[in-house]
Amino acid sequence: MQDFVVYDISAGADKSKRSTLFTIPAPPGAKALVPGITGSSPKLTFESGKHLIAVVAQGPGGNESNPVVCSTWVTVP
Repeated sequence: MQDFVVYDISAGADKSKRSTLFTIPAPPGAKALVPGITGSSPKLTFESGKHLIAVVAQGPGGNESNPVVCSTWVTVP
């Protein structure tokens, strides 16, 4: 695992429809489950309404976990 990628998948989980928001690097030297990984985003501008945000694990070759598995709806006023 290389890093985590945070996407807005409101338009769909397909790679052609999602928007990359930011990445979170994996802890250095991690070889197994590491609890408590956190990350912060830069300031982002969103349109008002509901957005489906997803986080994927990305490997060195660019392969990614399923974005639908780790996703949540947020509402921007």
